[in-house]
Amino acid sequence: MQTPEKLIPYFSPRLMNALAGIRTSPATVVSAPSGLGKTTAVKHFLSIRQAQGSRVLWHTVLGESPDTAWRHICEMLSEVDAETAALLLQMGFPVRETLVLLAKLSARLRCAQETILVVDNTQIFEAEVSYELVMALAQHGNPLYHVVLITQTPLDSPVFPLGAPEVLFLGADNFFFQEEDIAAYFRLNGAELTQPQAHQVMKNTFGWVAVVRLQLLSYFQTGDIQLESRMSQLMRTALWEPLTAEEKYFLLAISRMDSLTRRQICILLNSDTVPAYGMKLLERGGFIQPDIQHHTYTVHSLLQNFLAPYFEELPPKEQKLLYARTGRAYLQADMPFPAFRMLMLSGAYAEMLQVPLANMDMAEHSTDEVVPLLQDVLAACPPELLKQHPVALLRFAFEALLRGARPLFSGYCALIEQVLNTPDALSPKSRQYLLGEYTFLCSFSYGNDLGKMHAAHKAALEALGGPSSAFDTRWSWTFDVPSTLAPYWSDRAPLAETLAAADDGMPTYLILSLGHATGATELMHAEALLNAGKLDEAEAMCHQARYLAGEHCQDSVCFGVELTRGRIAILRGDAAYYGARLESIDRLMLTGSEKMRHLLADQSTTFLQLALGRTEGVPTWLQSETTIRQRMFGDGTSYGMILLGKTLLLKKDYNRLLGLAGPVLQAAESQHLQLTQVYYLLYLACIKRATGAPAEAQQHLQRALDIALPNAVYLPFAEHSAELAQPLTVWEHTRNAGKHAATIRQLGKLQRAGAERINRKLYSTGVSLTPREAEIARYTKQGLSNKQIAEILFVSPETVKKTLKSVFLKLGLKSRTQLEDYTLK
Repeated sequence: MQTPEKLIPYFSPRLMNALAGIRTSPATVVSAPSGLGKTTAVKHFLSIRQAQGSRVLWHTVLGESPDTAWRHICEMLSEVDAETAALLLQMGFPVRETLVLLAKLSARLRCAQETILVVDNTQIFEAEVSYELVMALAQHGNPLYHVVLITQTPLDSPVFPLGAPEVLFLGADNFFFQEEDIAAYFRLNGAELTQPQAHQVMKNTFGWVAVVRLQLLSYFQTGDIQLESRMSQLMRTALWEPLTAEEKYFLLAISRMDSLTRRQICILLNSDTVPAYGMKLLERGGFIQPDIQHHTYTVHSLLQNFLAPYFEELPPKEQKLLYARTGRAYLQADMPFPAFRMLMLSGAYAEMLQVPLANMDMAEHSTDEVVPLLQDVLAACPPELLKQHPVALLRFAFEALLRGARPLFSGYCALIEQVLNTPDALSPKSRQYLLGEYTFLCSFSYGNDLGKMHAAHKAALEALGGPSSAFDTRWSWTFDVPSTLAPYWSDRAPLAETLAAADDGMPTYLILSLGHATGATELMHAEALLNAGKLDEAEAMCHQARYLAGEHCQDSVCFGVELTRGRIAILRGDAAYYGARLESIDRLMLTGSEKMRHLLADQSTTFLQLALGRTEGVPTWLQSETTIRQRMFGDGTSYGMILLGKTLLLKKDYNRLLGLAGPVLQAAESQHLQLTQVYYLLYLACIKRATGAPAEAQQHLQRALDIALPNAVYLPFAEHSAELAQPLTVWEHTRNAGKHAATIRQLGKLQRAGAERINRKLYSTGVSLTPREAEIARYTKQGLSNKQIAEILFVSPETVKKTLKSVFLKLGLKSRTQLEDYTLK
């Protein structure tokens, strides 16, 4: 029998009915293993909708970084709602910590035409399509907008809470062929099966669409049904063996890329045009899917996996040739990171080092991708060749330092130093430039040794004569915590000298970095004044820091300012000012530009809530030392541990906190981090006091006092003054504490009274309102509309309306105006 030029796909009525649910669900998850035809089926269904006027936005994840994929998705969404798409792009690729922000932004999306957004191959992100992510995407509440996620990750439909958006889950059972489907598929393509033959195909394939297709191809070639059901054997007999040598090489050439254009295919073949036999393979369908809209061809993962052993059988020289051409094809598509990686595999090191790979390109990829690649470069490339590219060495070294790979950083630095120490290796001007950039690079390795750091900055500026150009300053390097005091108050000098050193050295750094960290020294002063109990002076300095940081879009400093203001609000018992700070943090998270802003927002709000004695709402990632280390860099980890320790203390999880305290204190001492040491010593004192070990409590307290009092850092003691009342009294009487004790005592009173007042005003009611009713009542009193409250709480405006009716009934009120005047006790 003659094989048709192109097989016609078959879609059962049962499957089409299931897919129709996409139009009535805010979000749909299509979850089935590779080879079941889920992408083809969804495309077929949506092509019908497009013909009827619906807008379909489709992005297939093809191995690019999550941030790159997210950028493409947001660019498509700009057709729907440009403003919200821009905010989603600023948010960055969704991770667990940004799902709250994603839900808020989804709720504000405006869509006037039926639009279906599809993201295919989501399993490539190496993370499950979590229920939380699906729910965040489903919060839009717009009947004309639908999100579809297609994944190979198995996902069963969960039971969602009452009132949650109804999400459609289409599992593998929807896509398997049944016996009648197999017969209809063969018939559609001109091959009539008997009932026993259809039964045999079903027995061989279990209804697996890709295997059924191979059985059909084999049937055309042999006139009979093959008993062999293994995928690899069927692909070999039905797909691979009938090909000519040229066709086989064509498939091997394109198999290293997930998606490619005709121009890229020409690069892979070193040809001006795609040969006719190649076009025939591309347009046949099945394991290579054409995308007419984007003029690309997607290679199915089943075909890639099948071809991998054949690629490895090629002579090494031929493999390297194809790797090199693949790298050039990626470069043609402006994808420097995969281009760099492919050229590395090809051994074309000189060409690889010509790739314009900036730190921003590497920032879009995980540490597990970047560090091994940079290790391979250092190990495989001839040192003399590497030394011919000193700017690339600077960027590689910086990336290694940023990702905590200190030995790798040192390896690249050694090569840079060899270049600098080799006579006539560079022109005098080039050598001076490299010396300046290298000096600037090394300054980031000095931690919180401000004296050494600023000396390096001055030397770098003298050599460069202006700003650095080797590194990208758009992301936060130093401040991944909402505090400057925490990472920079060290035991190398008294706090007053540290503040003076920061004032002296920051102007030089601002020139080198084009304004990066503007406002940081003012924030450090504000934090120092707050900890000394000088609230008015601290607030004035906060205003100065906020103005400077806002002018230069320094989100990390702005978050620190709002956190400091929130702590001032607690000491004053000012609930309105405290609430305004939470709103400012929320706005920064929504509209900021820094990549880490969602982590900064989580840390800021968590600190403020813990200061009120509240542990509900602490983000999951801040409740685990493992996830804190995964998400925070360097000294920032120590700040995350402060929040974790406080959470455990409030929850009275003493054993876990005791186990954590030793390693945290040891790390803080080695990093010269004073604030972390003070807090953990206080946590230990609180535990020992609560568990009947007063002598040990006194020892821990005294160690903390010895660190903090010479630097006028009183607030941590005030925050724990209730738990440590007796040890503080003993210290005051035995050490003649004088003004130190008076300040701690006064701040302790303010802290306790202020926290009680804010908790009473914002989180307590005098009637039996449910937690959700109380929350909605609080937001209504602040003047927020039902729609605004719904966006904040991830519920529908109708839910807010119904809840408010219940609030009015319980409180005996009739209007929002009456509620605004009502005092919730």
